[in-house]
Amino acid sequence: MQSPEWKNDPAGRQTTVFGRDVANMGSRYARHAHMVPVNDADKLALWKKTWAKNRKHNSNQHQLSDRYLIYADGGRYGYLIIDIINDPGAHKVWTAKFTAVRDMWEEIASDFVCLGKIP
Repeated sequence: MQSPEWKNDPAGRQTTVFGRDVANMGSRYARHAHMVPVNDADKLALWKKTWAKNRKHNSNQHQLSDRYLIYADGGRYGYLIIDIINDPGAHKVWTAKFTAVRDMWEEIASDFVCLGKIP
């Protein structure tokens, strides 16, 4: 799946705000996009360095962070923002402790993608 047009530059590359965009682990409908770090100066510096390198070399190296935008791409229904997890903490959602949360995101995303239903 291509990244949504709202989170890419005109050349289809990551932006200063949004980085790597992938389906959630084990998910059919819920996705997450890495967002610019806001609470860690070192990670923000690395994000900016990667972004600048991508521009200079016309590349699209993954910009990664511990801050996520959880969303669904509903096609004809548009996009649904489901959650935002600020840094640090986003990577903790892949632990067993947060299985119920991930299942809830998937249910919300499925209802939106398949039915256009917003919770």
